[in-house]
Amino acid sequence: MKLQHIYCTITAFTHTIFCLFNRTVGPTLEPTVQPDTGKPTVKPKPPPTFVNDNQAATLQPVTNEPSSKQPTQEPSREPTLEPSYYVRYFSIYVVPTLYTFRLTLSYQYQPTILEDPSTQLESNPVSPSIPEKRYVEWSSLEDVDRTVAEFYLKYTEETWNLPGSNAEIEEISYVDLTNNGKAGVISLGMTEEVYDCHINHYYGYWWSNLEEVGLDQYYSILGWNADLWDNDDGEVPDSEELYWSELTSAQQLAASNVCFFEDLWNGESIPDW
Repeated sequence: MKLQHIYCTITAFTHTIFCLFNRTVGPTLEPTVQPDTGKPTVKPKPPPTFVNDNQAATLQPVTNEPSSKQPTQEPSREPTLEPSYYVRYFSIYVVPTLYTFRLTLSYQYQPTILEDPSTQLESNPVSPSIPEKRYVEWSSLEDVDRTVAEFYLKYTEETWNLPGSNAEIEEISYVDLTNNGKAGVISLGMTEEVYDCHINHYYGYWWSNLEEVGLDQYYSILGWNADLWDNDDGEVPDSEELYWSELTSAQQLAASNVCFFEDLWNGESIPDW
């Protein structure tokens, strides 16, 4: 009996040691892993905190409502010529396309028209102011006017009736006339500006003087330049040898602005006008 008891004791002890080192879990009625319930395993963040019961939460919950103000019909900023950076993709694509379209219309469908140089001329305001007494025939002048023309301006009946033939007076600008000459001009109802245009035709000016007052544009169209104008060597442009009808329309307009008209340009005598 003692031996059997000792054997049972040793067997029980050995089984206990074996179970401690080779412990296995036997089947149980409850599963070791909880089944998926569809609920998140991470707990949600705690709700926003309140200072007190009457004060709103410091962190507002997320909603689908817009955070900005309601839209208005007025723009938020003044329009500018530069594209906005917020619509740069729209500007880069559309704006160059519009400019390309405009440039195509401009260069592809608009013909190039060469402008007549006379259309760019500024009218001489003095040219319409025709001196009435100067273009009256000598025999039709009043006695006092003939006396002034003869004694103050050195005219004769022949030179009076043929404008441009009295070189002693008509080739001199008003400022270079003698005092008697200036008095005679005024007595015949002319001003300095009218005399320089209708009687002298600015021939008494240097080319630089013409440039200063903008009169060189007219004589340039008639073929004059600084060398021809300032050098009194007898050389003149071809227009000086042409009749009025042979001038181009631009040359006729230029001549009109230095107070020429057809009969005067052609050198006709006043009785033949």
